[in-house]
Amino acid sequence: MNRGREVRYDVIRMIAMMFVIAVHVNPKPFNSFSWFKDVFDYIIYTCNGMFFMLSGHFNMKREFHTKEDYWLYYKKKIISILLPYVLMTFVLHGYDYYWSGRSFELRLFVEETINQLTSLNIEHHLWFMYSLIGLVMSAPFFSKMFHAMSDWEIKLLFWLSIGWNAVSIYLINDMGWNFHYGKWLMASWTIYFFLGYFHCRIINETNKKFWYLCGSIGFLITILWKYLLPVENYSDKDFAPAYTFFVIAVYTLLLNEVHINWEPTKKIISFIAKHSFSVYMIHYLIIQLIGDRFYVGHSAKVGFLLTYLLTFVLSMAAAVMFDLLVEILIQKPLKKILKI
Repeated sequence: MNRGREVRYDVIRMIAMMFVIAVHVNPKPFNSFSWFKDVFDYIIYTCNGMFFMLSGHFNMKREFHTKEDYWLYYKKKIISILLPYVLMTFVLHGYDYYWSGRSFELRLFVEETINQLTSLNIEHHLWFMYSLIGLVMSAPFFSKMFHAMSDWEIKLLFWLSIGWNAVSIYLINDMGWNFHYGKWLMASWTIYFFLGYFHCRIINETNKKFWYLCGSIGFLITILWKYLLPVENYSDKDFAPAYTFFVIAVYTLLLNEVHINWEPTKKIISFIAKHSFSVYMIHYLIIQLIGDRFYVGHSAKVGFLLTYLLTFVLSMAAAVMFDLLVEILIQKPLKKILKI
C-alpha cells in the first residue's frame, strides 16, 4: 500500500468519485419512479459534500507555525492541485478546439484556455475548482484559527452555521422571505470544508450514533421537504441543513463502519483513490465520447450500467496515464527545483 495513505479515507475518496460518475451518467434507469430517483440522487449527491470534507480534513489537520510551514504547504498545493488542473484544462479545451473544425491559432487557443480557467470551467463539471482553490489557499489560516479554539467553540461555530443556513435557505430560498444579510464565515462550500476538521475533532466512537440519528432524520426531512413544501423552488441538497446532516452521517458511516482487512483490497482502493482527482477532471469527456450508444437496443438499466462501468474503466485508464506523464515530466523536476 502507498506509504502514508489511510485506507479509511481512501474508501471515501473512491466512493465519492464513483458517485460523481453516477451523477453525470444520464438518463438514469428509473426516471419514471420519481421517489426512487430522488432517493438515488440524494445518496449519490453526497459526493460533493464528502469531497470538500476530505479536502478540509487533509488541509487543516496540520498546524502552521513558521514561514517554512506556509511556504512548503503552498508549494505542494501548486504542484499537486493547481498544476494538474491547469494542464487538464488545456487538454480538455484542446479536444474541444480540435473538434470545432477551426484552424489552429496558438494565441487564440491560449487565450481561450485562460478564459476557461478564469471563468468558463464553472459552467460544467469543473465548477468545484472555483471553490476548492480559494479554500485550499485559506486552509493555513483556518487551521490556525480552528486549532486555537476549544471544542465548545468549534461546536458553537457548527450550530451557528446550521442555524444560519436554516434561515437563509429554508425561509429565504424556499418560503420566499426577504433576507439581505450575508458574509457569514461558513457560507457555501466553506461549511463542508470546515466539517472535515470538525468531524476529525468532534465526532468519535462515543457519539457517532447521535450523528447517524441526525443523518437519518435529516434524510427524512429532505424527502418530506420536497414533497410537502407548497412551492417549486425547494432547496434539498448541498447546503440545506437537513441534507448536511445526511452527508455527515454517510461520511461517518464510511469512515467508521467499512473495515478493509485484506491487503490486496487495500492496495486496489488506494490506487483508485490516488487517481481520483484526475478522474474527477477527465470523466465528463469520457461520458461525452461514449454518448448514448449503450442505451440503443438495451433497457435503460442496462444502458446506464454499461455506460457507467465503461466510463469508470476508461476514466481510470486516462487518469493513470495523465498522472504518470505529469509526474515524470513536470512534478518530479519541480519538486527537485523547489526542494519538496
